[in-house]
Amino acid sequence: KQCFLDKIFAFVDSPHCGQVSSNKQTDSTHIARVLGIVDKETIAAKKFKVVLDSVNGAGGPVTKKLLAKLGCKVVAINDEPTGIFAHRPEPDTPELRK
Repeated sequence: KQCFLDKIFAFVDSPHCGQVSSNKQTDSTHIARVLGIVDKETIAAKKFKVVLDSVNGAGGPVTKKLLAKLGCKVVAINDEPTGIFAHRPEPDTPELRK
């Protein structure tokens, strides 16, 4: 914040702004790292049934994959990452009672 306020930055013409890249392994990398630090056997043994409401946000697909890898039965709602939230994304009392 202070750098911005003190104007300690330089403007760069758009042709010199870097590059666009793509990484199609982010989901699998994230899932592998999470699976590396949790006790997946204990979680799988519990046979959890999880209702996942990702509110059409970006995290829905990867969370669904992660839960499945943990042996959970997943019921996904609002799981298309459209970016148009199906409802208020922050859980509140009425949402938690559904």
